[in-house]
Amino acid sequence: MLILFGLIAIAFASDPKKPPEQTEALTGPALVDYLRKHQTLFQVNSEPEKRADYIMDVKYASLPADVPIKQVPLSDDDEDIPESFDSRTAWPECRDIIGDIRDQSNC
Repeated sequence: MLILFGLIAIAFASDPKKPPEQTEALTGPALVDYLRKHQTLFQVNSEPEKRADYIMDVKYASLPADVPIKQVPLSDDDEDIPESFDSRTAWPECRDIIGDIRDQSNC
C-alpha cells in the first residue's frame, strides 16, 4: 500500500515537459518537421493526397442539372404543436418499422 502511495506521489510530482512557446506559432512544413523530431506517439503525414482521402468529392455536393428539385408548399394552417406525438399511431401502416429502430447513433 505504501508503494502505491509513493508511485502516485511521484506521478503527481513530476513536471510534464511543455513545448517551447515558439512552437505554438508553427504551421505547415515547419510544424511537421518539429513533430517528427520531438514525438513518437504517431506518424505525421503532410501529403495532400492523404488529406484528400477524407474529403468528399465536390460532385456529390449538389444535384445534377437534369434532376428536378421537388418543392413542397408550406402549410398555412395555424395548428398548435401537440403536447405529445407518437409516430406509430400517426402512421399505423409503418408501425412495425417505426417500433423496431434500435440504433440511431449514426444518424
